[in-house]
Amino acid sequence: MNCEEKISKCEEINSDPDIIINDSSGGKSEFRLRNSKRIKVRIIKVDDCVIKDTARCDYVIEIPMDNIEVVLFIELKGNKVEHGIEQLEKTINHMCFKNRYDSDLQKRAYLVITKVKIPVSKIDNSKKKFRKEYNCLLIIKEHVNEDIEKILSQLSNKD
Repeated sequence: MNCEEKISKCEEINSDPDIIINDSSGGKSEFRLRNSKRIKVRIIKVDDCVIKDTARCDYVIEIPMDNIEVVLFIELKGNKVEHGIEQLEKTINHMCFKNRYDSDLQKRAYLVITKVKIPVSKIDNSKKKFRKEYNCLLIIKEHVNEDIEKILSQLSNKD
């Protein structure tokens, strides 16, 4: 099965006003995405669906679905920050996603954690690496509550 077939089997199209992604393994991590304009987004289940044989993040969200402007890589984690960063990195570099997105497309990698147990310097180094090598903003937070309109407006203000 090729990457497009895998992704189509693992995707969900969603335009709910409040999109919530929970840790399927029963953890407390949660990613919330407000969608007041009900923009159609593609939510791709990566873990044990698109990628089964190597480290990977939990989900990828494409916004908007039809003409992608931004991609969100999401890893819901307890407190293993370094492992979560590795999972995000492996997914960004996986052929199914690396070949899917232009290198200049805006990407954000969210590591949603319950506790931070890592030196700030390591986090800063990882953020620099993601920005430089993947054109990706790495965000490590305990609670993520994003807004699609805000994300898209930040993109248009970059020009």
